[in-house]
Amino acid sequence: MSARTRFVGSTPFVLLGLSLWLAAGTAQLAAQIGEGRSRGPASGGAPAGAMRYYPEEDYSANRWRLGVSVRNLETGVQLTNVVRGGVAERNGLAVGDIVVSVAGYQVGYVDGRLYDLGDELARNVDRRGQVTLLVLRNRDGRLTNNYVSFADIPGGGGGSGVEPDRVRVQGEIIGSGLRLSPNAVQVARVIDVTNSQWGKVVVERKIERNPGQFPLDFGMSMQPRTGHKYACDAIIYDRDVMYYTDLDPFPASPGQERNVRLRVVGQRRMADPATWYRKHLGRSPSAQERAVWQEQLESGMSEDEIEAQLLGGSEFFDRNRSNPTEYVRGLTRAAADREPTPEELRRYTQQLQEQGSSRSRLAEQMLEALRAPRQ
Repeated sequence: MSARTRFVGSTPFVLLGLSLWLAAGTAQLAAQIGEGRSRGPASGGAPAGAMRYYPEEDYSANRWRLGVSVRNLETGVQLTNVVRGGVAERNGLAVGDIVVSVAGYQVGYVDGRLYDLGDELARNVDRRGQVTLLVLRNRDGRLTNNYVSFADIPGGGGGSGVEPDRVRVQGEIIGSGLRLSPNAVQVARVIDVTNSQWGKVVVERKIERNPGQFPLDFGMSMQPRTGHKYACDAIIYDRDVMYYTDLDPFPASPGQERNVRLRVVGQRRMADPATWYRKHLGRSPSAQERAVWQEQLESGMSEDEIEAQLLGGSEFFDRNRSNPTEYVRGLTRAAADREPTPEELRRYTQQLQEQGSSRSRLAEQMLEALRAPRQ
């Protein structure tokens, strides 16, 4: 590559070509991220120890610190040290990984010029404290989009250890005999299981595209509420198949790290959203609606969450006369293909009125409570 490239998307064909390009990289020029600045050449292929590199004038002090030491290469930025408990480790990065790009922009040496990892983080981390890194993983040689979050770190500082008011959840997913394609999407979730009538209340999720092969790992942090109980599960989407795991409860003590072990216990074919539209709305989805459904699925939402959004929309509410009682009847038919019992009708109608306009939340709860497990 003779000019700096912005990588958009990560199809298998793009990643294959990029892997070949990465394999050809030879430069081993040392650098280290400290307070957001790195040493390196200002221009040209100068050796290590050349004049300092100063960022452009619009550079602002970088508060987004990964907690790593690095070596700048012509193929990206290699992590030579990862601080235990830092942002990098908490988001699945490890020693030997190579960061190819930040938010699509190459880092490391490009045509002899250094594009600093710290500078690119300063420019591209969004308002939520999140950014996407394209990473060549050392452990299996795979390219993967890693969605890094600084959001759980006050000020984006990225220091070591677990924040006093949060719980760090580290997990492993076992799938004996299963193999995943590069198109797989892994979604690990923390669920509030305090009340069985709530259904699956997802309070935190960690998404990874192209997670590799089993055993898979993940890490995320969450802020527990006093008196609440939590558990972890995971869903892996791979083409038209969904794999799901068991539920592993864990004690949520602030300032602590918890390890969970999940095992794939079943799989089924994924639903066709067109079926939902025909059943619930009496029409076929538009191309835009299909695209939105796919985007929601890839963002980590479950099928029930997406279907609940459809059932909670004004179109389904209007088809049920815009009446809370008729709406609950319609939700029961959608979830269980039957009429509600008098007790269900009373309870869910009252709940809807108490929750105001939160129809999607009620729809998700009823799908969880009334629908038989999908096979």
